Amino acid sequence: MAWYSAGTISVTNGQTAVTGTGTQFLANKVSAGCGIIIGGQTYEIVSVASDTVLAIAPAYLGTTNASAPYRVFPTEQRAGDMLSAVTDLTSAISGVNSAFSSQPTSITSAKKIVLPASTTTIASISLPHGTAPSSPSNGDIWTTTDGLFIRANGTTQQPLTSAGGSISGNLTLSGSLSADSASLSGTLSGNIGSFSGNLNTSGNFAAGSVITTGTGVATGDTAIEIGGNRTGYGSATLDFHARNGSDYDGRIQRGAGANGAFSISQLGSGSLNIAQDGSGEIGIWTSGAQRMSFLSSGMIRTNGNTIFSGSSASSVVLAAGTDLATGGATIIARGSTAASNAGGIEFYSGTGSTSSQNVTIKANGFVGIGSSNPTAKLDITGLASGAEVEARVVNSSTSNNSAARITLSTSTSNAYCIWAVNNGVANPYRAISNGSAVTVAYDDSNHHSWRTTAGAEKMYLTSGSTLYVNGGINSVNGMISANNAMIQGAGGHMYVRPTNSGSYLYLGSSNNNQAVIDANGFVGFGALAPDRKLTVEYADIWLKLKRTGARSWLMGMGGGDEFMIYDETIGQVRLYIDLAGNVRPGNDNTGASGHPSYRWTTVYAVSGAVSTSDETYKVFDNDGFTTAELAAAKEIAATIRKYQWKDSIEEKGEEGARYHVGVGAQTVWNIMAAHGLIDELEEGVAPDSRYGFLCWDEWDAEETRSGDDVVHSTAAGSRFSVRYDELNQFLIAAQEQRLAMLEDALAA
Repeated sequence: MAWYSAGTISVTNGQTAVTGTGTQFLANKVSAGCGIIIGGQTYEIVSVASDTVLAIAPAYLGTTNASAPYRVFPTEQRAGDMLSAVTDLTSAISGVNSAFSSQPTSITSAKKIVLPASTTTIASISLPHGTAPSSPSNGDIWTTTDGLFIRANGTTQQPLTSAGGSISGNLTLSGSLSADSASLSGTLSGNIGSFSGNLNTSGNFAAGSVITTGTGVATGDTAIEIGGNRTGYGSATLDFHARNGSDYDGRIQRGAGANGAFSISQLGSGSLNIAQDGSGEIGIWTSGAQRMSFLSSGMIRTNGNTIFSGSSASSVVLAAGTDLATGGATIIARGSTAASNAGGIEFYSGTGSTSSQNVTIKANGFVGIGSSNPTAKLDITGLASGAEVEARVVNSSTSNNSAARITLSTSTSNAYCIWAVNNGVANPYRAISNGSAVTVAYDDSNHHSWRTTAGAEKMYLTSGSTLYVNGGINSVNGMISANNAMIQGAGGHMYVRPTNSGSYLYLGSSNNNQAVIDANGFVGFGALAPDRKLTVEYADIWLKLKRTGARSWLMGMGGGDEFMIYDETIGQVRLYIDLAGNVRPGNDNTGASGHPSYRWTTVYAVSGAVSTSDETYKVFDNDGFTTAELAAAKEIAATIRKYQWKDSIEEKGEEGARYHVGVGAQTVWNIMAAHGLIDELEEGVAPDSRYGFLCWDEWDAEETRSGDDVVHSTAAGSRFSVRYDELNQFLIAAQEQRLAMLEDALAA
């Protein structure tokens, strides 16, 4: 052999097994005694099991590799074996040459003569056509234009011809026979090769193997006949041997007698047997046990239990027998004795005691799925709380125009159908129809349509989620639809609008228009000809604003002409604008304008504020101001000075911020406290004063939200302030009293 390295091998460190990929070890004469180089290391091949498996010694020393290169080479031992084989071949050739040189008309050799295998250009042996020998010897073989001839036991046989051959004696083969057709009147045994024609035998047929594309016949019929020439009722057997052995592996047998049993059987674990006895019963066995029988009475049994009976005196039953504990089904068609479902069919499923009646067909044709007492032609009932009930009709055909349909009908002229048609696209055509007219349809372009019974399309929904309505006003049902109306959803928005120029959109109830959007976009509620962007016109007008679970407010005119803001929660008007334009609170002396934490910056007025001074509402102190009050007033007057607001300085700069004149509220508080007129200010204690010109206000944090957004917030805080009108009155009165005292002193 030459060096060999085709494919790759898989080797594992410490293992002797070698597995090849893309290798042909045996075909390339790789054998024990050869050497193999793997990863630079040389090993001895100790055995070769196949073209892809061999063993080495010692065990592989390198790193595990699933795709390693290799090289196999012959050794001296292998070379010696090859030399011995060449010597034997030379000797054999020499013997043949010697035989030809000494006996030119025949070859005699004590050894088997093996000829080369035939190829596409040359045969292994050739017997040219000639003339039959006049005195042939036993064992002679020759050919003529009539075919192949063999001299055996003193008789010339012609087994093969171009038109077929006939053997009148016995033919025993240890090899194989291949012919277009053959006829034998004796015994045929051995291995029969392949037949493309007919095989005829009137004797015994005991072939080892047969491959035929024709027909084996015995008496001209198109069949293989066994025992066809008998005069009595004996048994006939056809045995199949898949291996050497004294017993058959498969058998077809017809028993003796006029009504002999017929059987098909095999040997081995899990074997199958089918037999018909003389009474006409057919049985099926597996693993030696009878599994099913077909009785001459028409009943079918399994393991001895009746699974079908056509007897009119009993029910039609399908039962699992002893297998019911592990699974099975029961079908019962009760006779007239079962009053609950006389003449009906019941289907049970489940295991053991949990089997239940799941399908029922009553004698009147009502079918129940999940219902043991159907009250309609098809009654489908869910079996458990929350269970989904689904019915499916599937046409598994993939061809165009194949359809699946459910038809609901009271007569052939009034049929409602739900159906789907495969029109060769991803989304098949689906529809609900009334008779021949489609009323609801869904096509392959996601086009949904609604039609009248006459088939005219009245409304359709496109794949772009646009709904179109074709038709006019149906005043009977209160349905308004028109060709110039559109309801559309696009880009996450919803559009409801007329499509014609100059058209209005009306909303209403009780068959009356209540709101309108005109061609200019003016919206009217109660006003059907609005002249502003929003017009509300009713006899009693209120706009209500209410936060869920909280306060509600009304804005409007009610039944009058004045505008009000009304606190509906407490039933009180908060703001009122009369016909003269006067703005006032809803109730006297109940609210303030502004707030300590929400102040107006400036009040513009033609005249000053009018404060109530009616003595009817006052109690005066006629004792005058005390010495302490006069001293405090003098000291407070001395603190009057000009100032700038810090916010103005920050906004306008120190040069731009305007000067104001006044006092500091905390200073006034401290002066009043210093003269014992009020308590001193303390950290953490809310200030308190009996004098109305001294003010201190405190407020909590506030936050106003709109959904999750904070629209306004105010931090908690406090602030000192003075009422300048009262403070000025205090300073003027004190100053007047001090002047009077001075004048009295001067006069004295």
